[in-house]
Amino acid sequence: MNEGITEYVRQELKKAEQALRAAQNLLADGLYDDAVSRAYYAVFHSARAALKVKGIETVSHKGLISQFALHLVKAGEVEEEYGDILRQIKEDRETGDYEPLVTFGSEEATQLVGSAERFLARMREWIGKKELS
Repeated sequence: MNEGITEYVRQELKKAEQALRAAQNLLADGLYDDAVSRAYYAVFHSARAALKVKGIETVSHKGLISQFALHLVKAGEVEEEYGDILRQIKEDRETGDYEPLVTFGSEEATQLVGSAERFLARMREWIGKKELS
């Protein structure tokens, strides 16, 4: 990877780590809807970093999901589970942020934050392998 792409990826992963840390703190404080929202952004920034490694940038959340599915999941670069996590956590974030009659409980928020942790770890692993090749 050239230096510009490497720096972009590094900054996206830094944002992902910060969002994940915020999600974990919000979860511990019982702010479950907000924890889910920050967990989504951990996944979002991780996915953007991975796509940038492949030279792909997106301009929308929907575009990110479709490009991730096409260039990483369908291409066999990462397991289908990670495309599912990205899609589901985006839907959950939107529900928690925009639906006043829907709130997340401790168990569901904990599961979603855990999914974000796995997603970030997998993207770090995948990116690390790409940087070595």
